[in-house]
Amino acid sequence: MCVAGGLIAVFGYPLGRTLLGDRSRSGPTDGLCSELLGLGLLTVTEELVWGRQVEPLTGVPATAVLFALKHALIDGRWRRVLGLGLFWLGLGLVRRQSPRVALLVHCVANASGVVIGHWLDQDQF
Repeated sequence: MCVAGGLIAVFGYPLGRTLLGDRSRSGPTDGLCSELLGLGLLTVTEELVWGRQVEPLTGVPATAVLFALKHALIDGRWRRVLGLGLFWLGLGLVRRQSPRVALLVHCVANASGVVIGHWLDQDQF
């Protein structure tokens, strides 16, 4: 389940965005180092709050929905909802076996998106 969850987390976000036609046409707005640091801190915070507080109370599917809706409410980009839901669903499956591995997958996925975004000059989030 850990491998399947990791694959869903890594490929679910871009797949969901593609299926709903969400594409960012702008380049990254922040520098590489500051974006990696900021997103790294945010990743740890999301794992502590959503992974350790919300998910045990609501379950993986409901938390995935809430996590995705939270992002859309904040940034108004509703076409990201499916991808974010799949991302969290995958992380939740990984988290069942190892919260540390889920944190690692979350960090690597976000950092990869930042690095790819800077390399292509196209925001991946």
